[in-house]
This record gives sequence, structure tokens and C-alpha cells, in this order.
Amino acid sequence: MTDGSTLQEEEVEKFRGIVAAQSEAITKLTAEVSDLRKFALVAIDDARGETRTWKDRAAYLEGQRQLDSRLLETFRQKSYRSGADIPEILKKT
Repeated sequence: MTDGSTLQEEEVEKFRGIVAAQSEAITKLTAEVSDLRKFALVAIDDARGETRTWKDRAAYLEGQRQLDSRLLETFRQKSYRSGADIPEILKKT
């Protein structure tokens, strides 16, 4: 009987070693996945911040373009009132 119980104990120890190795591998994998998740979240947040920056810049530039357009029209009208020639291309429209 001692041979049988010794074999069982050896087998139990062998399985404990396998389980311990698998447990360590799972712990490492969990840490790696957690790091990858953090990296992805930071990358997403950075991209969102960059998108906000570009949207703000586009809105500012559109406002500036509209202001420039109004100023240009004001200067055109003043110029025409002062006797400036109206270009042919503008006379057609």
C-alpha cells in the first residue's frame, strides 16, 4: 500500500506543480492584458483630445473666414461707392 500512496502523493505533487505554473501564467497574462487595456484607454483619450483640438480649431477658422468675408464685402461696397470699377466677372452675377 505504501507504493500506491507514494505514487498518489507523487502524482498530487506533480499536479500541484502544474496548477502552480498555470496559476502563475494566468497571473502574468492578467497583468499583461491590464497593461494593454490601460495603453488602449490612454490612446483613445489622446485621440479624443486631439479631435477636440481640431474641432475647436476648425470652428475658430470658420468664424474667422466668415468675419473676413463680411469685411471683404464691406470694403468692396465702399470701394464701389468711391467710384472703383466693378470687375466684369462680378457684373455677370
